[in-house]
Amino acid sequence: MQEYEGKIRFVYRDFPLDNIHPNATPAAMAAHCAGEQDAYYAFHDALFSYRYGFGREAYLSYAAELGLDVTSFQACLDENRYASKVEDDLRYGYSIGVSSTPTFFVNGIAIVGAQPYEVFQQLIEKELAGQ
Repeated sequence: MQEYEGKIRFVYRDFPLDNIHPNATPAAMAAHCAGEQDAYYAFHDALFSYRYGFGREAYLSYAAELGLDVTSFQACLDENRYASKVEDDLRYGYSIGVSSTPTFFVNGIAIVGAQPYEVFQQLIEKELAGQ
C-alpha cells in the first residue's frame, strides 16, 4: 500500500470457510465489531497471532488487550450484528469464482493463494501501465 499510495484501492472482504475452520464466521463478525471502535485490522492481526485461540472468550480477551470498550464489543457479538454482512461477502465471493483463501483480485485478475510480493507488483505495474 505504501509503494502504490494513491494509485490502488484495497478492499477486504470476508470469505469464512466454516467447513475448514468452524470459528471463521464468528471471528469475522468479531473483527467487524472491533471495527466499530476503529480496530478492525488490529483485531484481525491479533486473531492471526493465535495468542488466545478462537471462540467468544478469546475474542473478548483480544478486545481487552487492544483497549476496546469490551462492553460495547460484547453487545455487538451478542447481537450477531455483522452476520448478514459476513454472509453477503461470502455469497459475493462465490459469485465471482472465489473458492479458497487467500484470493486477491487486481482489476478482476485473480491471484490465488499466498504469493510473494513480486507477483502482485508485476501485475499492478502491468495494470497501471494499461497493458
